[in-house]
Amino acid sequence: MRKYLARRAVYAAVTLLGVSLSVFVILRVLPGDPLVAILGVEGHAQMKPADRARIMADLGLSDPLPVQYVRWLGDIGAGRLGKSFFRGDTVAALIAHRGPISAEIGVLALIVSREPYQLRSIIRHRHVPDACIDDCPDIVLVAQLDMET
Repeated sequence: MRKYLARRAVYAAVTLLGVSLSVFVILRVLPGDPLVAILGVEGHAQMKPADRARIMADLGLSDPLPVQYVRWLGDIGAGRLGKSFFRGDTVAALIAHRGPISAEIGVLALIVSREPYQLRSIIRHRHVPDACIDDCPDIVLVAQLDMET
């Protein structure tokens, strides 16, 4: 069992690293200048090249891509998710504000999809109540969950 869990942990770490690398590359390859996104087209056009270079250096965008990736991973690992250019709030504050609503929607979607009952029926294979729950229509299942809560 420990060997299985260790193997799954390695798979999860490799998957997370691959997803993070994909997201980073996609963000860097997409066309457009980050300063245009921050300042707008007119603000970017009015900037002097020296100011543009200074802001790019302050944001860390003038460093080589491997250095940017390692710094980005470190910031994410430490919980420093950055600042929203449009709202001015930190991303962590935005997630804390909107996270509970998203979690509630996710839990409701999980309940409606009958995933907990399907997992239970996998664990308790060939158990009569689980077979009945698996065959119930969704409307009956949701009504049952409403009565329980």
